[in-house]
Amino acid sequence: HHNSCTTQNASSNRPPPFASIPAESEAFLPSCLEDAELAQILRKMKCLAFDLEERFAKIKGVAAKIEEAFVCPISDEVMEDPVFAADGHTYERRCIKAWLRKHDTSPLTNLVLPHKHLVPNHSLRGQIMEWRSKDWN
Repeated sequence: HHNSCTTQNASSNRPPPFASIPAESEAFLPSCLEDAELAQILRKMKCLAFDLEERFAKIKGVAAKIEEAFVCPISDEVMEDPVFAADGHTYERRCIKAWLRKHDTSPLTNLVLPHKHLVPNHSLRGQIMEWRSKDWN
């Protein structure tokens, strides 16, 4: 029995539209599809792959920004006990306390601080704890 879906035009020297796709990809495609149908499917697959790459890049960018917010501007390390200072910025408690023992100014703006009271940043601490608990593998 001869299946017309699987025959190729022997006189045509042009490669099929999916020739640039690795051979292992072809195994997932039904053999009865015509070249035009395969080309359309592969174009859609390439678009989807590109879309996923873009989304992944955006997610990585957001993750990098989140990590930046978790880093103490004094120690350049992820904070464990983040606190607000009078300048409105968040620091690792031990780092800002050490700074304030020697200075009356903000380590970021160099402006004189109206007070040296520190307030826990519970929200950021929770986000950091959640981030640390994730399995990133």
